[in-house]
Amino acid sequence: MRNVWLKYTLYRLGMFLGLTILLGLLGVVWVIAAILGAMLSFAFSIVFLSHLRDEMSRQIASKRQKTKDEQVEDDLAN
Repeated sequence: MRNVWLKYTLYRLGMFLGLTILLGLLGVVWVIAAILGAMLSFAFSIVFLSHLRDEMSRQIASKRQKTKDEQVEDDLAN
């Protein structure tokens, strides 16, 4: 998938919804289930989605470098 940030966001949202529904079905009050789902999906994303965060940071860094290179070329042209 070209948009790594979209893939990361969808994975995080899926984990949150899945955990919240699972906790709700296990009898946890829905508000508490949503809070626990958010906390657990955050923790799981740190552990299991690090490769996607690394890829996002590489994409951002390369785009910033291209922008800087274009600015230097424009400055040299003027």
